[in-house]
Amino acid sequence: MTRAAALTRASAQRWPTSAVLWVVALAIMAGFQFWRGAPIDGVIFAVITSGLLIERSVRMRRPAADPAPAPRRSPFTPRLSVVVGVALAAGLALVLAPRTGAMSIALVAALGLAAVALVWDHAPGSRPSSPASRRRSRIAWGSIGIALCLWEAAAYILSVAVPRGWIGFPTVSLLLEPAVDFDPTRALLAAAWLAVGVWLVAGAAARRATPRAGARS
Repeated sequence: MTRAAALTRASAQRWPTSAVLWVVALAIMAGFQFWRGAPIDGVIFAVITSGLLIERSVRMRRPAADPAPAPRRSPFTPRLSVVVGVALAAGLALVLAPRTGAMSIALVAALGLAAVALVWDHAPGSRPSSPASRRRSRIAWGSIGIALCLWEAAAYILSVAVPRGWIGFPTVSLLLEPAVDFDPTRALLAAAWLAVGVWLVAGAAARRATPRAGARS
């Protein structure tokens, strides 16, 4: 193995700082959920953390460069009408189903898994997102996630450390309680949430289906 190849392989196997930060943050959140007595939330965060660790470990075992050409295949791109139809049906089910029932939980989980499955795969020759757009996306979604986690953590700590502290600093779920208990506003919130999901999935699918500049046809 040449020196350049060895350096390339070592660089490919190094954990990026962003991956380490995500794993540490999710592990902290998993521990916090178990500490505050929410084992289901703790298990969810623990599963996500384990998934990231496994994914990164598998990636590190792959060779830095594959000399064999990747097989050509067409990416699976769902029709926008199908995605919108599924979103409308899911929104109706979310409005009609009990808010905290097993059906609502299963439906939200199924929608999340389906969205991840639709945007996870990348076909050879598809147009990748630019580094700048990925950086903006990481900053935006990371900021939202960190802000929500800090809010929930502060709300819980104040609720147990200060008498009736939850009144002055309620959790996000308590703030949304009046809206989700009222069917019209609950429907609007579900529609907005699903509309954002359709926009994200459709955008990712369109990018995957667009050939990369310079790719052979």
